[in-house]
Amino acid sequence: MRVIFMHPRDSLTFPAEVEADTTGQTCVDNLVKEEFLTSEPQDRPYTLTLERTQKQILKTMTMGEAEIRDNDTISIVQQERGA
Repeated sequence: MRVIFMHPRDSLTFPAEVEADTTGQTCVDNLVKEEFLTSEPQDRPYTLTLERTQKQILKTMTMGEAEIRDNDTISIVQQERGA
């Protein structure tokens, strides 16, 4: 399936092909490998959300379990540091 990932801090997007058995963690790892995302600090994890349903995609979930469809958009959010 083709999906579009939305960057957490700017308007950049990253089109990618994912399989139904690809996990959320694998997506994050590959986006870091492709330098679309920076390495994920332990205290500021990335969260994936399916834009169509506004449901969170857990890192252990597969794209099939998250009911991802071809041409879906997945937003990436990174928790901000507290004061």
